[in-house]
Amino acid sequence: MTHGEIRAVAAPALTTLFLMLSVGIGHSEGSLQIDPTFGENNNDDMSAGVVSISLGYGNDYATDVAISPDGKILVVGHISNGQSNDLIVLSYTEDGVLDRDFGGTVDDAMPKGAVRMPKGAVRLSHGEANDFGAAIAVDADGKMVVAANHDEGPGSRVFVSRRQPGGMLDPSFGGTDDSIGSGIAAVPVANGAYTARDLAMQPDGKIIVVGDSETAGGPSKIAVTRLTSDGSPDVTFGSPVNASRQGFVLTALGEGDHRAEALVVQDDGKIVVVGHHVAKDGSSDVLVARYDASGLPDASFGGNDGTASDGAFSMSLSDGNDVPRDLALQADGRIILLADSLAPDGSTSVTGLRLTADGDLDRTFGGAEDSRSDGLMMPFPGLEKAAGSTITLLPDGKLMIVGTYRNGNQREIVLGSYEADGTVSQTFLEANAGRPYRSLSLSDGDDLAAAAAIHGDEVIVVGGVTSAANGAINVALFRLKAQ
Repeated sequence: MTHGEIRAVAAPALTTLFLMLSVGIGHSEGSLQIDPTFGENNNDDMSAGVVSISLGYGNDYATDVAISPDGKILVVGHISNGQSNDLIVLSYTEDGVLDRDFGGTVDDAMPKGAVRMPKGAVRLSHGEANDFGAAIAVDADGKMVVAANHDEGPGSRVFVSRRQPGGMLDPSFGGTDDSIGSGIAAVPVANGAYTARDLAMQPDGKIIVVGDSETAGGPSKIAVTRLTSDGSPDVTFGSPVNASRQGFVLTALGEGDHRAEALVVQDDGKIVVVGHHVAKDGSSDVLVARYDASGLPDASFGGNDGTASDGAFSMSLSDGNDVPRDLALQADGRIILLADSLAPDGSTSVTGLRLTADGDLDRTFGGAEDSRSDGLMMPFPGLEKAAGSTITLLPDGKLMIVGTYRNGNQREIVLGSYEADGTVSQTFLEANAGRPYRSLSLSDGDDLAAAAAIHGDEVIVVGGVTSAANGAINVALFRLKAQ
């Protein structure tokens, strides 16, 4: 394998990509389809509309995507350097070509002898052991903020870095009180292992990171932290609940482990976090928590349909284990959740639900298509080995749900389009012969969906593809566009 070059994956199954994906978007009279012009100038052998790249010695993973103010596509993930894993940030132009104005010679603290990145990519090592990209966001100035996990054996630390639009670390961020290099800030939390799962930017430039913290020998708790715009801990966050005044708040619902997955920030500054609670018997339920703009638990939030604590509650969606994957905030303040359910027989399914602005289960959500009236909807009915990845709000308010499922011995990407109330988009149904989902095969191996982002009337989806020849996973992305 040649490192640093666009790598083609032979894909006879790619004919699936050219089938129409009729997902109504905006006010376009066309439909949302794989855009065959995306990445066409890469001179690779990928089928039209799909871009794939290999940058390391083994598996390369994309975990999140964001769109910069000038339309650049920013992808965060991690790659193998031959000894461990490094954080990776990629920048693509709007047309799916690696951005030659980004990175190229910017390799921060790389191991000796490591392969240098091509233009359009930068990587970062926070020291020995493994670094994993968790999430990325972009501020109004086009600077990108990245949350990463540094795994040091039994413990782990969270670092947030900020980069200028060209990929260089921003020297005005971090690097003052924590002995970390300029452009990087260590995220404080209680003693023990801390793992970041998601982050968000506030309008004032402050950064919110959500994850979970585990003290030695104790259960894990949801951890929400806030940094100021210069990377220092926001000591006002969570006070006076947080006596340590280090800018973090911990949440737990009784005994057992708690893990965060995603967060959104409301227009009023309130923070909604979704995760799951694993009880002592091993069962897992969805957990939702809300905090006010100062980091205090919002005692007015939900709990009427589950087990509640101050500002947080858990709820069971099935007779098996439930694990949330993503959430989205509708314009009226209602919250859409996407979760996986593992049944006792080993089968998996994907569930969507909606909470009111007060946190109660919205039983008007969904429709007769899945024969349910309990406020839950099944976006991929009939797929017994499906898993959710992300839920995205389109400009017209419709919901686009992306996941993966196992088709025989191969995993494929699956997506569906739903109205804002959870009913299946009729346009989508008509284009797919009455089936409420569409599957995509991107390679001759496994295809994985990780995240999606909206850019105008376009949807950028990132994930990975596996080459059947050597089994390696490579970063992949494609664009759905109204045509």
